[in-house]
Amino acid sequence: MSKILGIDIGSLTLKAATYEPLSRQAEELEIVGHERQPVQRALNLIEKLLADRRISCLAFTGDFGAGLAKTLNAFYVNPHLASAEANMRLFPHLRTILNIGASSSHLILIKEDNEGNPRLDDIVIPPHCSAGTGSFLTQSSSRFGYSIEEFSQLALKSKNPENISGTCSVFAGSDMIDKQQKGAGKEDIAAGLHYALARYLLGTLGRGKKLEESFSFQGGVAENVGMQRALEEILSLSGNHEKLFIPQNHRFISAIGAAILASEQISEDGSFIQRVPIREFVEKARSGIHELSVFKDIELPPLDLNDEIIIRKGDIDELPLSEEKIPVYVGLDIGSVSTGVAVLYFRRNADDKDWKLLAKKYLPTRSNPLGMVTQALKDVQVELGDRIKVVEVAVTGSGRKLIANYLGGVLDVNEITAHRTGSRTIAERMGISFDEIIEIGGQDSKYIKSMERFDMNKSCAAGTCSFVE
Repeated sequence: MSKILGIDIGSLTLKAATYEPLSRQAEELEIVGHERQPVQRALNLIEKLLADRRISCLAFTGDFGAGLAKTLNAFYVNPHLASAEANMRLFPHLRTILNIGASSSHLILIKEDNEGNPRLDDIVIPPHCSAGTGSFLTQSSSRFGYSIEEFSQLALKSKNPENISGTCSVFAGSDMIDKQQKGAGKEDIAAGLHYALARYLLGTLGRGKKLEESFSFQGGVAENVGMQRALEEILSLSGNHEKLFIPQNHRFISAIGAAILASEQISEDGSFIQRVPIREFVEKARSGIHELSVFKDIELPPLDLNDEIIIRKGDIDELPLSEEKIPVYVGLDIGSVSTGVAVLYFRRNADDKDWKLLAKKYLPTRSNPLGMVTQALKDVQVELGDRIKVVEVAVTGSGRKLIANYLGGVLDVNEITAHRTGSRTIAERMGISFDEIIEIGGQDSKYIKSMERFDMNKSCAAGTCSFVE
């Protein structure tokens, strides 16, 4: 029997499945990552699968499917319609289907017609925003230093999930860092993020809709156990006879649906005729393809500034020779992304411009401010040993309150004051002057004109390094 090869080209992966129109049998084949080269990888996969001579037609769906379908003279099917069709054919008992992928999501609502057969009632798609997709969780897990699989398992350990905003991924990032710096447990933050995504999607997509049983969770994120628990609890399925249905082949649903809908366009009487010489079109496409090179290595000239100032990097001053312990001042900057430590020695007093930098440490916070501060101070201790005597410790940064309570008896300095004082002191030593400071950090950004004129972006991560990250 002839088969139709359905290929779903998503934002991260390719999914391939076949469908036999005569037997009405679907078969899942492969899932492969396309590593930002969807067309090239799709052509490689097609050539590999064409070893099965029974494949006589191609059908594409997904983010990058339309362009390749046109190039190969193949069918293209809207991914949401493909998903709905496959579900109605394979799982006719389903009524509410939530699909969450890496960069998209949708809600499918199905009703019964007069004869008791499933019919498509509605497809709801959220605004084009990463807040309602798997990337929302992936970005969060990477900030904690976990894989997405580890992050989902961590969420299961929570007994008191934190309440985190899910309406915007950058707001959620800010919210997450705020909870972290206040000492919330990693497992509670992780669970809070999963619940935030679930509440956002069900609230946005299901607004004004009646969500009927049976419920199904599909897409790549359906394998996330933390999301499974969050959805079951929000939908009140925990302990109920009705469970969240996750098909074994859920990641192939759209590929199967594309093949099914293509078969209906080919023939209405069940006969099947090869539509195009597939190999000929694949070879033609490969010979003429030019992959977008934006993700490849690109050499750019260095940034050219009118007044170029290079600040000394890496140099540490030598510890003064003395039989007595050297009095030092320790500064700690606990940020959302990184933690910095500086150990300074002043020849006469803390107001003296003649100071030496005896040690510095710069570590990723990794959502563990207490652990990173402890590690940094241990590193300083190993480096300087018992040759120093700490006179004063000052803390700044978004996590300063937590660390100040942890250490006790330290000076708490706000970030604006600390940043301006440090910049001014270094500038004076270098013999230069400045009028304004623009600082862009991992989770906030600052503009400082003077101690009376400054502003700080701390409610949204869109103007920070995490936006680029």
